[in-house]
Amino acid sequence: MYFFSRIGYQDQVFQDATAMTTLLTLLIGMFIGWNLPQPDWARAIQDKVVSLFQSLINK
Repeated sequence: MYFFSRIGYQDQVFQDATAMTTLLTLLIGMFIGWNLPQPDWARAIQDKVVSLFQSLINK
């Protein structure tokens, strides 16, 4: 029975590690996205998407 209880513990440790990795990845991405300028192609795509949503809302 000890073996089966260890499997549950390992799953919990893996989930905790996955959650921490996800959080760290999001924090690094937010830092990079906040501090680097947006390229022209990304700005053009953002403008198209924003105008699409604005046209849908204004109808």
